[in-house]
Amino acid sequence: MSTTRRQWLKTGATGAAGLAAGSLLPGALKDVMAAEAAEGAAGAEAAAKAASSAPGSATFTGEVAHATHYGPFIGTVKNGRLEKVVPQVSDKRPTPMLTEGVIARTYDKTRVAGPMVRKSYLEGFRTGKTKPELRGKEPFVQVSWDVALGLTAKAILDTIEKHGNEGCFSSSYGGWSHAGIFRPNVLQGRFFNLLGGSSMTSGDYSAGAGQIIMPLVLGDLEVYSAQTSWEQVAKHTEVLVFIGSDPNKNNRIEYTVADHEMFPNWEAIRKAGVKCISINPQRTTTDEVMDAEWVPIIPNTDTALFLAMSHHLLVTNRWNRDFVQQYTVGFDRFRAYLEGKDADGTPAKTPEWASRITGIPAARIRQLADLFASKRTQLAGSWAIQRAHHGEMPYWAIVNFACMLGNIGLPGQGVGFSWHYGGGGTPQSGATPPTGLSQGRNAVKKICPASRISEMLNNPGKEFTHNGSRYTYPLVKLIYNAGNNFMSHQQDLNELIRALQKVDTVVVQDCWWTASTRWADIVLPATTTVERNDISSGGTYNINKFYAMKQVIAPQGDALDDFEIFRRLAELCGVELGFT
Repeated sequence: MSTTRRQWLKTGATGAAGLAAGSLLPGALKDVMAAEAAEGAAGAEAAAKAASSAPGSATFTGEVAHATHYGPFIGTVKNGRLEKVVPQVSDKRPTPMLTEGVIARTYDKTRVAGPMVRKSYLEGFRTGKTKPELRGKEPFVQVSWDVALGLTAKAILDTIEKHGNEGCFSSSYGGWSHAGIFRPNVLQGRFFNLLGGSSMTSGDYSAGAGQIIMPLVLGDLEVYSAQTSWEQVAKHTEVLVFIGSDPNKNNRIEYTVADHEMFPNWEAIRKAGVKCISINPQRTTTDEVMDAEWVPIIPNTDTALFLAMSHHLLVTNRWNRDFVQQYTVGFDRFRAYLEGKDADGTPAKTPEWASRITGIPAARIRQLADLFASKRTQLAGSWAIQRAHHGEMPYWAIVNFACMLGNIGLPGQGVGFSWHYGGGGTPQSGATPPTGLSQGRNAVKKICPASRISEMLNNPGKEFTHNGSRYTYPLVKLIYNAGNNFMSHQQDLNELIRALQKVDTVVVQDCWWTASTRWADIVLPATTTVERNDISSGGTYNINKFYAMKQVIAPQGDALDDFEIFRRLAELCGVELGFT
């Protein structure tokens, strides 16, 4: 009897037993097994050959679609190297940061070649004599991934055992390292929450003051909210006011994938005859594109300007009583403050008073207030104006002025603070973007405002006030920083460097030698956006397209994807099943 491999596999174990007991000879069985082995080897060889020539391999030649914070593109790869980037047709205004920057930064000499450990930390981790005062001063030693991740897992578990989960501080927030859904800050949150949580940052630098005050004033976060659509502005707005805002420049990048859909629409607004006013210390690219009338102002004096314009509406009886009475609370106190009758003893907020502060002539302040009151006006604030001491005040003053105009909620009118970001003004599609992995729940309630890391490290246990609540700073002994350059986010870097000496371990997971990686103990090299697969959506607000972020080239050096780094750490810490 001649038995083919297909028959052998089809009969299964019971059939095989019957054949073996009857007519199947040992020689035939040997032939079948040899044929199966040959076929398996041929299949493996074919699979290996296909993989070696696939996108993301070291020998691939061809084109691959990808997308970044700067825009979507088609990458041309030759023998595994990214040679050319061409914007996809969906990109309405390609930026040089895409066409020139992606290749340059991928192969830049500042890439972290492999896992690194600071010399004294590697020599002294067993005894605890790791000499944190030498961070940023001594060389790193390249080690294997097993060693680097073993040290990292040991440091995390030791810190939790000795100081509780609050002793681990996650300084990663924002997720700007790449545009996909598998952002390192999300993966880091998922990993630490499986271990019981960690102390976290609260708020951010982008709009830290505005995002605190706006929910109390408007009932909405606003700084990241959708803006009035450009069609409404083109159709209904008569005066568009940019307050420290430069959307033509800032919309070149995007939290997800920048498709720059708002750019042609800005031109449509200009062509519709909308008058643009730019209140800004400097002329901007938006001023040029929109042919805006420039009103130069001394930086950080926007509050005084809008208080004075509010005072002018009050004394000339041009404010909207009906709107104020029906939709606002507390106007009597605000009016007393404008008139100089408040208990603080400050003078009336007249245009003359504001002129000395802002550098804008009093007559010009009155002229602007009259213009805004007589036309259908849209106020477009920016995040820049709140990045200062008492940064919540210009937002509050602008909203109060808009309330006195009484145009909030009318087509093409009112106030917004996100025109410069994420294609603000593009209509929303209503689609749900891909969400990725859940971070789970953080059992640790200790927080640190994003701008106070140095203060936290220097004052463990100290009480502080944040957003109306009282907290105490945690005792932090380990900082884990993934895809975020926290060293560039503090006001006094020398103070931060000194404060870091109180921390036992600093782990930084990144693609490049940034200030944060240079001041770390353990550096874990991550892949860049073009070295991994991911998915994202186009535009923060419109979400009218999804982008497959195909891997373009193989990982450079010994880099790993952020997901794989945390998966391996999760395995070492006993939570891999939950993580994956």
